[in-house]
Amino acid sequence: MSATTTSGYPTADTTGWALTFGHAVRGEWIKIRTMRITPWLALAFLAITVGMGASSSAGADPAVVTQEDLATRLAAGLFVAQAVLAVLAALSATSEWATGLVRVSLTAVPRRSLFVTAKAVVVVGISVVLTIVGLVGAWAFSLVRYSGSGTTMDLADPLYLWLFLGGPVFMALISTMGLGFGVLMRSAGAAVTTVVALAPVLPVILAAFSVDVIVTIRELLPASAGPALMGQQPLGGSSLPVAVSILVIVLWGVVPPLAGVLSLRRRDA
Repeated sequence: MSATTTSGYPTADTTGWALTFGHAVRGEWIKIRTMRITPWLALAFLAITVGMGASSSAGADPAVVTQEDLATRLAAGLFVAQAVLAVLAALSATSEWATGLVRVSLTAVPRRSLFVTAKAVVVVGISVVLTIVGLVGAWAFSLVRYSGSGTTMDLADPLYLWLFLGGPVFMALISTMGLGFGVLMRSAGAAVTTVVALAPVLPVILAAFSVDVIVTIRELLPASAGPALMGQQPLGGSSLPVAVSILVIVLWGVVPPLAGVLSLRRRDA
């Protein structure tokens, strides 16, 4: 029988056991679920997503509210809660360096790309599940609010399909972005500050300016480009075509973790 190291990965034994991708993912799952902050961040994400989504939609007048407005209100919590998932993903990486566990992890998983990909699979899985639960919770509370007004919130409506399919994808990309910055910076303080600034602090600050260059920068930030995946406009609007905004958020979700892999290959743990 193979032993299990403190990294969460089983180690090879004399029978010739070899590490698989499934083993790597399992090891990352063990590590992230045993982080003390994980359940608190998960609860915070759900509280923000459900609370802000439900309260925002409840504040609309049933007599005049439109389906477009309701879909936007349901997603209100995601704009703030995205920072929570980005922080969780960043900490899942930086905790390795903070504790020195990274040496054990990279010994067990010497392939840097496999190491980062396994982490990405875990944070994406957590993000997708939490986002779906949060949106369903906000939708359920809002449905009760409008139950006697004749206002419907049919999930088969394309507006809600955009939200319930695009929202989890958006949060997954935000999480891989956070993971990438965590691997690149290796410092919890630097990584957390960066991802919180990108999602969602900077878009709010830059929305106050109308200078063309600043407007363009704001539109290219992940928190501004992401709503296009849900069929919505970001804070302050956007002049970018939907396809361009989607490409921007995909790049934010893909480039940092790829850069993290290259960084691991170039620098010692």
